[in-house]
Amino acid sequence: LFGRSSKPFYSIFFDFDDFSIRKDMWGRIKNNAKYLLSHPEIKIQLQGNCDERGSNEYNLALGEKRAMEVKKVLVKLGVKKDRISVIS
Repeated sequence: LFGRSSKPFYSIFFDFDDFSIRKDMWGRIKNNAKYLLSHPEIKIQLQGNCDERGSNEYNLALGEKRAMEVKKVLVKLGVKKDRISVIS
């Protein structure tokens, strides 16, 4: 449920070799956005992770795309973009 994230935030999981948001992850993203909107003092860092398959360069790029995709959705849900940093 929480994976590598810190409570109360839910981890967002991706399909292999993909950075699009899975349908089953939308509820988690909405819960995370709801929490952030009710706590405007909190800033977060999104970490895009991958498994060991693929080159380091490929995985760094994929991890960044995943983190950026989650950030994009959170911003569309109303979270200010300056509260969110990303890292792969």
